[in-house]
Amino acid sequence: MARIMDWESYDACAPAQGIRFSCGPSSFPRGVHILLVLTAILSCQTVTQETLQEHIEDAAITSSVKSRFIADQSLNAVNIETVRNRVYLTGVVPTVEEKQRARELAFKVVGVLTVVNDLEVQEGHSL
Repeated sequence: MARIMDWESYDACAPAQGIRFSCGPSSFPRGVHILLVLTAILSCQTVTQETLQEHIEDAAITSSVKSRFIADQSLNAVNIETVRNRVYLTGVVPTVEEKQRARELAFKVVGVLTVVNDLEVQEGHSL
């Protein structure tokens, strides 16, 4: 059973008369668990200036590749993801030539280090 203790204050601002705080075992661990969970979540979400810059560069590369693919019209259904200046292409294209064209267009974007071309050619066409 939780103990109820009277509040004692040694500073000039004592709490209102009759306020009581519970110091029992049921309220203390819950607060500690919440604090530990929040600490763990926040430590995993730390973003450094370097990773922030990487995300910005990756987003710019993805946008540029998408723009080139949309202008090409036959490649506007290709999925594009960029991670650390590496472009990953997924999806389905009608021909082998379009698969190769997608790789070439992605490589023309400034900042691209590697293109991982996982595009599949539609059935009936092979590489």
